[in-house]
Amino acid sequence: MNMEYQVNESYFVASIDKLFNKLLEQITFEVKIQNASFHLITENIIFSACGFRRGKDYFFVEFYSEISIKDKRIVREVKRDNVNQGVYQGKKIEYIINRVEIRSENEIDEKLIEWIIKSYKLVEKRKGNKKKNEFFC
Repeated sequence: MNMEYQVNESYFVASIDKLFNKLLEQITFEVKIQNASFHLITENIIFSACGFRRGKDYFFVEFYSEISIKDKRIVREVKRDNVNQGVYQGKKIEYIINRVEIRSENEIDEKLIEWIIKSYKLVEKRKGNKKKNEFFC
């Protein structure tokens, strides 16, 4: 393993640890570890994901929102409206998957924590009506 990758890996672990600890102060969740990512789960439904790509100087955090977030930190926004054929109890289901790239531990701030907790609450609100891991795609 080259030294540059070791430094990035160490930074990633420390940053994820900080993120998880800040979240655990306010909510309870499980973590499912994938190859290069972590899925944050409440009762088998993913409400956030964190991961990295080799050779990149950041890791990403993804989370849901019901409305578009107008913030320069959001680098990707994917609107979804086709869950359960887009309708539940006569209402159109729509949500947005947001992505933030974290390059510094300072970016793990109250705003990011607030966005993830809102995602958690959105999933909590809908979880009785969803199938396992249906939310994140």
